[in-house]
Amino acid sequence: MKQYRWLIGAGASLLIMILGFVIQIEVDSPADETVIIDYTLTEYSAPACFDDAGFTNNIDDATYGEMENSAFSPESKCTRDAFQSESVPLWFWYFR
Repeated sequence: MKQYRWLIGAGASLLIMILGFVIQIEVDSPADETVIIDYTLTEYSAPACFDDAGFTNNIDDATYGEMENSAFSPESKCTRDAFQSESVPLWFWYFR
């Protein structure tokens, strides 16, 4: 049995690595992610969607966590999709 100890350890390690790619975890958007808000329109936008947002000059930045429970609404489907929760493998979540 002692001679197969390394084989059992390697097999267990391989199993853990494979399970890390198979097990899916639901991940929400981080609360500290930056958003651009427009006080005139009372809307917010993801940075990737800002060019198409059509905001006025009355803008500022905030975090997504502050916007979740506020009077501001997402400006488009692009922003809603940017902050959508997603299902990712365990290793992708762990090493983020």
